Amino acid sequence: KFHQTQKHLQEKIGSNAAVLSHAIPSLCRIFPHLTVEAAKVDIAQAHHRFKIVFQQFVRAIATPDQPLVLFLDDLQWADPQSLSLIESFTTDKQNKSLLFIGSYRTNEISELHPLTVQLRSIESKGVLVNNVEVGYLSREDTNELISDLIQTSPCLTFSLTDEVHRKTSGSVLFVLQYLKTIYDEGYLVFSSSSKEWKWDFLSMEPNAIPNNTLQLLSYKITKLANATVLALKILACLGFYCEDFILSSIEVGNGIDGFGCNNFISSLNAAVKEGLVEYVESNYMFVHDQIRLAAYSLIPEEDKEKWHLWVGQKIMAGTASSQDKTLFYIVGQFNRGSMLINNIQERILLAELNLKAGKTSMAVPAVVPAAYYLKKGIELLDKSSWKEHYHLSHQLYDHYAEVQYCIGQFQEMNKALDEVFACAKCFHDKIGAYFTLINSLNAQRKPDKAVEFGIAVLSQLGEPIPKYGEVKSIVMVELAKSKQSIGNKTDDDLLTIDAMKDKDKIHAMRLMYNLAVSSFMCDQGMYCVLALRMLQMSLCYGLCDASAFAFASYGCLLSGIDDFHGAYRFGKLSLRLLGASKSKKDEGSFFLPGIYFLVQSFIFPWVDQYRASLKPLEYAFTSGLSYGQIIFSMANARAECYNAFQCGEELMKVEKRIKKYTKVFSDLKHQLFLQYISPVWQATLNLMGHSENPEQLTGEVMSQEKMINICLENKRERSLIEIYHICSWLAYLFGNYELASRMIENRKQFDLYLGPCFLLSNIWFFDGMVALAACHTLKTDKWMGVAQKSLVQMEKCASVCPLNYKHRFLLLQAELAFLLEENENAEVSYNDAIKTADENGFVQDQALAYERAGYFYMKQGKTSIASQHFGLSHNAYLDWGAQSKANQLRLFCPF
Repeated sequence: KFHQTQKHLQEKIGSNAAVLSHAIPSLCRIFPHLTVEAAKVDIAQAHHRFKIVFQQFVRAIATPDQPLVLFLDDLQWADPQSLSLIESFTTDKQNKSLLFIGSYRTNEISELHPLTVQLRSIESKGVLVNNVEVGYLSREDTNELISDLIQTSPCLTFSLTDEVHRKTSGSVLFVLQYLKTIYDEGYLVFSSSSKEWKWDFLSMEPNAIPNNTLQLLSYKITKLANATVLALKILACLGFYCEDFILSSIEVGNGIDGFGCNNFISSLNAAVKEGLVEYVESNYMFVHDQIRLAAYSLIPEEDKEKWHLWVGQKIMAGTASSQDKTLFYIVGQFNRGSMLINNIQERILLAELNLKAGKTSMAVPAVVPAAYYLKKGIELLDKSSWKEHYHLSHQLYDHYAEVQYCIGQFQEMNKALDEVFACAKCFHDKIGAYFTLINSLNAQRKPDKAVEFGIAVLSQLGEPIPKYGEVKSIVMVELAKSKQSIGNKTDDDLLTIDAMKDKDKIHAMRLMYNLAVSSFMCDQGMYCVLALRMLQMSLCYGLCDASAFAFASYGCLLSGIDDFHGAYRFGKLSLRLLGASKSKKDEGSFFLPGIYFLVQSFIFPWVDQYRASLKPLEYAFTSGLSYGQIIFSMANARAECYNAFQCGEELMKVEKRIKKYTKVFSDLKHQLFLQYISPVWQATLNLMGHSENPEQLTGEVMSQEKMINICLENKRERSLIEIYHICSWLAYLFGNYELASRMIENRKQFDLYLGPCFLLSNIWFFDGMVALAACHTLKTDKWMGVAQKSLVQMEKCASVCPLNYKHRFLLLQAELAFLLEENENAEVSYNDAIKTADENGFVQDQALAYERAGYFYMKQGKTSIASQHFGLSHNAYLDWGAQSKANQLRLFCPF
């Protein structure tokens, strides 16, 4: 079983086990050679990464052969991040072998409680949630319990039950403790003479035994030996449980409130015998949290801070050699007694401990505890701290701002950032805060503001970015500079450039990478400028981890000016540089999702088959989740879906891919993915027959008009280009050439600086098809220029990668010959297009070629051959899964 679980874990999470090792130290037993540290990413990315890897971990240990039942108690106390983690694996549709059971107290939660909100969210995702109300015991159940406990017939225990139920109302804990108390007090005795239990409540004084659970437990504890009471109070100060080696440290030295601690562990063992505490796996823990509260209530309110401070001091003194293990106990106790710490040096020491605890929590990542410790540290500072304890103050505020960004508390984050910006001594000490602010602007879907602010920071790093002038002109100037810098350098020359050493330049490269991610969505002209600057810096100042991304971006720009071979060269170089970076340190993998996205979407499909990109894009999607690179993970998933659609994959499978990825990003609360994938998803559904009007992108997943308005409001020009292109293509496919030409005109309002292969090649091809159809039906020559341009572009594509584009070039040639009444050339080209599309597996284009050939033969009066081609087209559309198109063909074309 162990070896099987070990194998599953290695397959599912592999080297990502390092991500979980802080939270689950025992993983080192399963991965004995786990020495690789998880790559360093910002805390928000680390939080996403942890959630994904933990989900994979649960999948690995919950299998059909070995199902998992996971029970968690007291969910009413769980923080929102923990509840979100629970939701991630309970709603995981890939895991069919997990039963999750959680318990909570309904009287401690409301409709707005985080647990209530999370449960509603889980149910909304189609997960069956069974609610089992565990109430108080009825009188009959209480009687059955008592009868069983004292081995007496139920009909003889009713008088005892009446008294117990009247006192306890059927609370199980109260019932059990009440019975034990009346036994200890002599009101419930076993008669050795009559061999039966007897009880006497008449002799009991009215208030001899308290009337609620907490008071009863407190009363019971006070009846114990003083040393045991003291031990229970100390354990209660530490929480619900504590490790024995920490408790052992308290035995040394003086006691508190006049009691010694020399027999502390022995006293706890006495509490174990009383059934108040249990000892499990080197931990002493209270049997019930009410017992802990009862013990804690015995400490006078005005003395509690003194007790916590004393406990913290004892642990600190007794565990000096192992304070990494006791850090959180020490800090927790000192924080609760901090009002009694007046000495400035002691307060600074506690602030330093809180900083250490906060940073340790961030590494896990446990963002809510991290925020608590960092805030406590800040509260211990005074007005002079920035001057007297600069490094401490700077780190506390800097990390606190980052944690608040991760939690989404942007107002609190801004307060901390303002403090850093106002008090930091120099620009370099503000860089971390600048990164936090830029990341937060992206998280708030303000990429334009992130870019604007980032450009201002770049200027201070000595890398000013031109903001004025016509963007295309700036890009062409920067592109020329880059080409000149590369000159005649060979691949080996480029890969053996020295490492970048200037810290400002390394910061600038990292910042430009972040801004490139932002601008890619909102301002592609700025993306081009940033990418070229990253390349120029790599050539001038040396290579760093981000240089591989710069090489890939340069390859994208070369493909944008039709230098497909140059683009392919730099795509390959970026992968080689990435591989070298990964072999040296794991941080190189951080850039893998972005590099794969650019290479597999913008470069390789100009030279290699589309199908070859599907596996790398899927891998990059998974890698992106592992590194918390949600934006590029989303981009890879979207590119994979588009490329699968482009290469003629059956539409049902395409839709399944899209649904799978939509589920992932919905779980991560990244609804932006749905907006970006909706056009191709709705087009897929239209073709499958799941929409009323297949020419309109309106149906199950989007409304065309609403989506266009959203994109206009948010200045998402590339999204608008995609929507109008898909609309023109659908209109053409269903024979509405007038609508198709109008959609092309709408699309041309927007500039496309850079486009993935599937988009550009589709635009060139279908613009040409629509233009030639418009020349046929509208009897106008104004579209001939568009057709000629498309032919030139597709001929260039076909010459570089005939596997992807030759059949489309041949079909355009056939359509032009048809228009010019060059019937013999048209027939040859139609046949060649059909044959080539078939050989290269593009069933959708083969169906279109058969259909257009049918119209050609029908125009020639060859109705029998036309009918045959329409029939073959119909069958090919069905093979693709385009039911609505096949139906339209059957209705309007004779075969």
